Amino acid sequence: MDLVNDVDDTATLWRYLDLSKFLDLILHKKLVFPRYDKFEDTFEGYAANFIELARKGLHSLNEFDEGTINFVNGILTDAVSVYNYYAYVSCWHLNEFESAGMWKLYCKSPESLVIKTKAHLLKESLKPKNNHQIVYSKVTYDSKLEDVQLKDITNVNPHSALFMKRESFDHEKEYRLLLIDNNCKDEREAICKEIQNSQVKNYEKWNSNNMEKIKKLKNEEPTVETSNQLQALIDEIYEYKNENIAQTLEVLKKDKTSIVSVDIEPNDLIEEIIVSPHAPKWFLNTLQKLISELGFKFPVSQSNLYDLK
Repeated sequence: MDLVNDVDDTATLWRYLDLSKFLDLILHKKLVFPRYDKFEDTFEGYAANFIELARKGLHSLNEFDEGTINFVNGILTDAVSVYNYYAYVSCWHLNEFESAGMWKLYCKSPESLVIKTKAHLLKESLKPKNNHQIVYSKVTYDSKLEDVQLKDITNVNPHSALFMKRESFDHEKEYRLLLIDNNCKDEREAICKEIQNSQVKNYEKWNSNNMEKIKKLKNEEPTVETSNQLQALIDEIYEYKNENIAQTLEVLKKDKTSIVSVDIEPNDLIEEIIVSPHAPKWFLNTLQKLISELGFKFPVSQSNLYDLK
């Protein structure tokens, strides 16, 4: 399978949130997409394992030597880091049933609720701008990516790294909306082109310094020592990185918009609102009255998660 793995249109999705975020959504009719680095998990968009997936794919083609693969992956590593700053994420819970765990994780106050919807309703309710692209996918919880392969290794999308998380987060069963801001496409591509040019220069330097040594070692009788020397030379390409990449990422972190909002029609999105099983009765009544007076059509009820049948 690939890292972009959408679900059936009838799949049930949930968004657990507190009252303030819900009011922001229905009053402003906008769905908020934070930038990837605004989430708690510091491994969001982490390139290393994704790069190893690309390495595995390049090896399978049997067309490239190790040095060339290292070179390509060096470019891809930096490109992933750059692309992440042009991507914004909305997280939903994929489950046919209400989740006790998600209530505890994302709804610390009893005055909280969950939006219940279907995948097709979510997609149809969003009104992205023409230059905003939204990609929909389940998150892959496989940090080593042992059961994953890229469908087209010659056309890898660096944004795909944002569709993978560590197994420790598997309980989230996340369905992710990834918004790509194509307003800045030329800017993003120019930065990546600069990275590529820098890597090309570094690779040419490595190639001229080491290729003859590699050929000589390959022609010698194989021993542990010659094998180690050969591997050490090949591994040197890892040392060649864009010297300006850290500074580039600091500028992007400072300058790029941290939140993007997308117009949404709540009546089209929301199938049902369910308030916390611990919510007081007045909260349910107040929310029902508010929804009615605002003219929305979706029902509001209380979770019976802990009710004895």
